[in-house]
Amino acid sequence: MTLMSLDIWAATGLSGFIIAWWLATELTDLPAYLLPSPGAAFAEIWEPSYHWGTHIWATTQEILGGWIACMVPASSW
Repeated sequence: MTLMSLDIWAATGLSGFIIAWWLATELTDLPAYLLPSPGAAFAEIWEPSYHWGTHIWATTQEILGGWIACMVPASSW
């Protein structure tokens, strides 16, 4: 496979995911707090009240906590 064909597969997969997500929000009666539409999710990211720093810090703590939880038992072998 060439690099171009891999890019096409990646773009097709991402587009398919977003279309399936949108269809799932349109065809089901799930409330928006369980399954927001792609448009609502993307619009929320650009809201000034999103608090990027808080979310990035929480994700960093989860990653480091998982890494430490994995490494402590592994170092005792």
